[in-house]
Amino acid sequence: MSRPHGMGDGLSPSVIHRPARVFRIVSGLCARDGSKAVHSSHAPWGDEERESEKKSVNDLVTLDSVDAERLLYAIDTSLKVYRRHQFFLWVQGGLQSILPHDTLVCAFGDLSGGRYKIEAFSSQEVDRGFIDDIGHPTEGLLSKLINEWQRLGCTPAIIQTSAAAGAAHPSLMPELHRHDVSCIAGHGAYDFSGTEGAYFAFLRVPEPVSPRLRYMLEVFVPYLRMALIRVVESEAGNDAGLLTSPKALLSSREIEVLQLLHEGRTNHEIGQRLDISPLTVKNHVQKILRKLNANNRTAAAAKAKEYRLVDLGTTESA
Repeated sequence: MSRPHGMGDGLSPSVIHRPARVFRIVSGLCARDGSKAVHSSHAPWGDEERESEKKSVNDLVTLDSVDAERLLYAIDTSLKVYRRHQFFLWVQGGLQSILPHDTLVCAFGDLSGGRYKIEAFSSQEVDRGFIDDIGHPTEGLLSKLINEWQRLGCTPAIIQTSAAAGAAHPSLMPELHRHDVSCIAGHGAYDFSGTEGAYFAFLRVPEPVSPRLRYMLEVFVPYLRMALIRVVESEAGNDAGLLTSPKALLSSREIEVLQLLHEGRTNHEIGQRLDISPLTVKNHVQKILRKLNANNRTAAAAKAKEYRLVDLGTTESA
């Protein structure tokens, strides 16, 4: 069960009494004619038509005093998040007050290349099998959501299974129905280099969906990403709590060895191709088997094909 807004997280609620002009400083928001209604004064990269459309949508969104206070509170308290338990309490507290949801699924890393880590936060116990299923690198719901987000220019999306709404995202409907999820709110953000990013899927968002939801996603997701980065950095070297996609588990050298293993090469042949000793190849193979939870080379090759960790166009050779 979600916790009441601002209760029990050890963070002072006094921030909600700050003047509306504080929005200019913390998030690029600005007051409109001195009122508490706000709009976005910035927009992510994209083509001019999409920018124009998004601005016109944002101009139609206004926040009453309660929404404005909740949004500023969520942003301010996110800056105090450095540990996993703090992230969980923030998600179940301040974040729930502006975007109620059942489960938050996060993907962090190389989103385009499929090399990312997965984390889930929920007030209920999250089944590992469910996360493994939706986190499948090619067929899982999460990868399809990320692909759809990128296809739409990395803009916030509300995905629903209702007949009218579902027509906008037909490729996602089978997965949503299979997992009994009728509404997902999703958005992400990249770093300045455009290589590393984070995507957030809010599952089972209550319906009907308010028009302000996309606006809220655009404003607070960058803060959500930064909070997650701080948590990940604080746990560097300890991945016990992070679920990882298979591709992110393997080093670039292990991917090379796995490619040749998939082609049917022996350790000696792999060593000749990569200019390393057969013993080094053996060590790499053992690490690959352990990381992919495979019993033997054949099983590892099968998983490499399933997860698309190798180039399937390469033919086997003796």
